Amino acid sequence: MKDVVSEQITEGGTFKDDVDLRVEEINIRENSRVCPNCKTVMPKQKRKCVNKESRVDLKAAERKLIGEDVLGTALVEPVKKYLYRLKKN
Repeated sequence: MKDVVSEQITEGGTFKDDVDLRVEEINIRENSRVCPNCKTVMPKQKRKCVNKESRVDLKAAERKLIGEDVLGTALVEPVKKYLYRLKKN
């Protein structure tokens, strides 16, 4: 009996589609934390990455990822990089 819509997949005897997958992603995002370096998913209350190779402080890594500088103040405007050289007169 194949009454399956093309967007649905059978997984463990249940039907899933993209909406179910997105709801799972939202639940994971709300109830867990992802390491910015190694993308390991762990419980929300963890402060350091559970991956033995990474073991990075999660708050510091998240601050570095969003662009806060060493002093703790957020950069208001990105630093401009010029790709040309100035000519001497």
